[in-house]
Amino acid sequence: MSEKIYPEFEELKKNNPWKIIFEKQSDEEIRQHIVAWDWAFVHPDDKNVIMSHDNDKKVKDDDNRFELHKLPKPYRGNLKNPKLVILSLNPGFNDRVNRVLFNMLAPKHQLDFIDLSRKNLLLADGCRIITNELDDVLDNGYWTRQLSDIAKENESYLDKIGLMQYIPYASKNFDSWEGEDSLETQKFTKKIIDHLLHETNTLFLIMRSKERWEKLIGENEMKKHKENFLYNRNPRCQKLSQRNLMDENGKDQFGMIMEALSKD
Repeated sequence: MSEKIYPEFEELKKNNPWKIIFEKQSDEEIRQHIVAWDWAFVHPDDKNVIMSHDNDKKVKDDDNRFELHKLPKPYRGNLKNPKLVILSLNPGFNDRVNRVLFNMLAPKHQLDFIDLSRKNLLLADGCRIITNELDDVLDNGYWTRQLSDIAKENESYLDKIGLMQYIPYASKNFDSWEGEDSLETQKFTKKIIDHLLHETNTLFLIMRSKERWEKLIGENEMKKHKENFLYNRNPRCQKLSQRNLMDENGKDQFGMIMEALSKD
């Protein structure tokens, strides 16, 4: 029997390349590394590309280098049966929150956060884009603010949203660089998107880096599933609101999102 072109979700979970992050170390060892800020959490298959970027003399500003002491976040939330998936660029980094505040937490809460990160990376059932107060605080409340208009309408709608990052590694700023489209783990990101495009009726909202996402997904897939893609006209603002998501032709994309989220 020939292999399916677009694997089922359980097959994706089984072949998830991010499992390696948690196979080499225990949660306690990961916690100690984050506290000591002494370990690069980078996938082995991405390492050469990421290190060549961070060691490039052209990258003069440290804010543009990747902060690899923080666990990668290629995706989060519901990617099993979402109604909406947000496509962004890469996770942000705030030293006061991601390092200093994390170190102020009791070890139990640090481990709780690592457990949450593991569940998201391993595509566990029941993941939410915003899980709890601890998750929100260590995210600096970012996605709580961006999704506030949706939560006001119905908090349970957040259960139906996933988020994917083009680059899974955090940085304060981001500039284009040679090699940004050659990370091995991006192939797994594409497999998840392919699965959702062919097996579900998920809406995709490209919040940032339209050209990058279109290149990764592929011209044929973008044309074939064009009705599944929405676009943010103001990439500097990622707030999901009617004002921000009204396209240049007056198309009410926010209304389309709310309609999709209202369905079972």
